[in-house]
Amino acid sequence: MNLTSWRARYTPPSSERRQLLMEYLPGCEYSVDLACYRGEVLAGVSRRKSLTSPVQTILDRADLIEHSAQLVAAFGLHGLINVQYKDAQDGSPKLLEINARASGGIAMSCLSGLNLPFIAYQACLQDGKRSALPVPSYGLRVAEAPSAFIVPEWAPQ
Repeated sequence: MNLTSWRARYTPPSSERRQLLMEYLPGCEYSVDLACYRGEVLAGVSRRKSLTSPVQTILDRADLIEHSAQLVAAFGLHGLINVQYKDAQDGSPKLLEINARASGGIAMSCLSGLNLPFIAYQACLQDGKRSALPVPSYGLRVAEAPSAFIVPEWAPQ
């Protein structure tokens, strides 16, 4: 397809047709994995994705988990939920998407010590009653592999 036919195919027929654009977000991306029960967050883990490698870091980002909890409550979400953010140029996190499903990287979040699938499963079996949760480990560097693993401290980011 040449450039002229491409433009004809993808250019709106009139200048009145509205388009949705998203601002450019140059910063880090964050993934927040949550175990929820009927609109309430039972446990959550946030991961920062590296801009240059597959290594991610488990962080204590209470602000992202709190914002995610507000979204979970507003939409009445249930089960394993994933919310993604990305930093704007000024460093403030911006919402990218809400996924009403487990993320592909949930195994990395579980390395924090919070087994989110098990927490959600237990809540369903116990009609929302909470069990004591372990304190999650923060600062862990993790990466996806055939099975998730912890990256040694000496490994390059």
